[in-house]
Amino acid sequence: MVGIRLLILFLVPVLLLLAYRRLTRGSVRDPLGLESSPRLQRMEQTIDSIAIEVERLVEAQRFTTKVLAERQLDPTPRVQAAPREEPDTITPH
Repeated sequence: MVGIRLLILFLVPVLLLLAYRRLTRGSVRDPLGLESSPRLQRMEQTIDSIAIEVERLVEAQRFTTKVLAERQLDPTPRVQAAPREEPDTITPH
C-alpha cells in the first residue's frame, strides 16, 4: 500500500508537468517582442517585394525562352537583303 502511495506521490507531479508542457508547446512565445518590431515588419515587406520581383524576372525569362524556341522552329523563309555592290576602288578611311 505504501508503494502505491509513493508511486502516486511522484507520478502525479510528473504527469502534471508533462501535461502543462504539452499544452503550452503549441503556443509560440515572443519574449523580445519581435513580432511587433517595426524593423522586422520592414524586413518582411522587403523580402516580399524581392520575391515578387524575382517571380516577375522568372516569368519574363520563360516568355523569352518560349519566343526564341518558337522562332527557331518557324519554317517560313526569311527575306535576305541583296548583296551590296562594292566599288572597284578602295579608299582609306
